[in-house]
Amino acid sequence: MKIKSVLTQLVVFLLPILAALYNTLERADVAGSIIWDSAHYVLAGNLVSTWLTDMSHGHFVNPHDCEMGYSLLLDGMIMPSFAALLVQVGSFFQGGKDSAYTAVLVGQCLLSGLNSLLIFRISRRLGFSRTLSCAGGLTWGLYPGQVIGASRFMSEPLAATMSLIFVLLLSSLLPRAKSTEPRVLTVKDLLKAFAAGISLVLLTHTKAVMAPVAVFILALTLLNLRPKHRAVTLVGVFATGAFIVITPWLMFTQATMHHRTLLPERMPGFNTAIGLDRDVDGWAPFPKTEYVNLVEHD
Repeated sequence: MKIKSVLTQLVVFLLPILAALYNTLERADVAGSIIWDSAHYVLAGNLVSTWLTDMSHGHFVNPHDCEMGYSLLLDGMIMPSFAALLVQVGSFFQGGKDSAYTAVLVGQCLLSGLNSLLIFRISRRLGFSRTLSCAGGLTWGLYPGQVIGASRFMSEPLAATMSLIFVLLLSSLLPRAKSTEPRVLTVKDLLKAFAAGISLVLLTHTKAVMAPVAVFILALTLLNLRPKHRAVTLVGVFATGAFIVITPWLMFTQATMHHRTLLPERMPGFNTAIGLDRDVDGWAPFPKTEYVNLVEHD
């Protein structure tokens, strides 16, 4: 029975990855897949990687005085860091720029399989059969939008990963089905609560618009945690995990802007102005129109 479960999860994990890899790597120009926001994330990742390398050689530049600081304020700390990690992995293969681009896109494809597996695990947690859970995971993993999205280095796949991890961790702290038995607090529960706190910050920094959804899910979890002393302990551990991850970001924003901000500031004035500019039908114009410049300046 255990072997069957492992094989099922392996299928749910691998099939979406293979579909995404085929759609991504069969292109003649892999670098062409990294455009618009994708290119900005990869550029920011490269700036982070260069900044860290310079610092390791004793050359420190204040984020306030370099391009890396502005890029991270715009993109947050997650996507550029993820891009920098994948670029570093790609650099080991000695393939130059194309190798780095390929590594970034392969990382996106791996997230497709991971997301499908997480959906399978959440479905099993909800009490669905192995067959239905497998169907749910594969439906997501082989959904055309998901497969095509893996060929762009965008924030959606990673945000989906963070949100699914967040849901799975929180749900695992609750009793199964209609069980009224109070759960004993274990080290495993403490680690899950700590990881859930980390995943909350990672999710909101990957996709800030998901913050209200994450808070709503957290509120539902808190309402169902029992008994009270267990709930208080888990909340404390959860807050500790979130605090440890958000602190470097608060220090960074203070050093860069001289004031702290919880979330990345993703050009809200510019995006609002473009969205309201009927002359360009909501599409980003280049160069900026007079209307966009006026509203953004105000």
